Amino acid sequence: MRFEGQVAIVTGGAGGLGSGICSAFAREGANVAIVDNNNIQNGLALTKEIKTKYGREAVVVKTDVSNSVEVKEMVEAVYNRWHKIDILVNNAGISSVSKIENISEKEWEHVIKVNLTSQFFCAQSVIPYMKRQGYGKIINMGSLNAKNGGIITGGVYATSKGGVHSFTFALAKELAPYGINVNAVAPGPIDTDMIKAYDAERVQKMVDHIPLKRLGHISEVAKTVVFLASGDSDYITGEIIDINGGAFTD
Repeated sequence: MRFEGQVAIVTGGAGGLGSGICSAFAREGANVAIVDNNNIQNGLALTKEIKTKYGREAVVVKTDVSNSVEVKEMVEAVYNRWHKIDILVNNAGISSVSKIENISEKEWEHVIKVNLTSQFFCAQSVIPYMKRQGYGKIINMGSLNAKNGGIITGGVYATSKGGVHSFTFALAKELAPYGINVNAVAPGPIDTDMIKAYDAERVQKMVDHIPLKRLGHISEVAKTVVFLASGDSDYITGEIIDINGGAFTD
């Protein structure tokens, strides 16, 4: 088990992609803080599943990650429970299909705060603990949309994820001297509830742009996140790992 005795925080951890990531960490021996603001019942069910299937501890921490005070309280609670924080996965996010010409200031600010500013809040809060340990792994959730401007998502979503990529580069350089690796994954369309919320025509439009001609699976993202959080990636930092079926190559 690659994470025996380690502690992972996963934001948006009770949703489809987040729950897959939480389960993947537990399977590899980690105790998991499932951070979510909306899917609390799903999170509680996931804690029971993690305990039953993998024999690991898991806790749900209700947190609005766009609120810096709540984020600090969440991180303190996780540290007080397990006395360490080894891994942070900044997975929480929301979508938007609004065109830049028409989007309201309120929606723009909300998407930026949830998708980008929250990652700053969470990273800033865990850094002191990871620096004291001399070790840590931070994995941010970017997106294919940050590289292609979006296919069916709106401009603010692409902008927020582009910010995530740049934030990853900057944070990786700042934290490398302290033994903390910072990377991101950039998924293309993944078969989650977020995708299922779109109509069939929109989804087909996405699939048409993918050389492998299918949506990605949650497990394929989770495995990549686990790799980046493990010792197998100790010489990788400041990277954006594409998971998009060939929809974008660079």
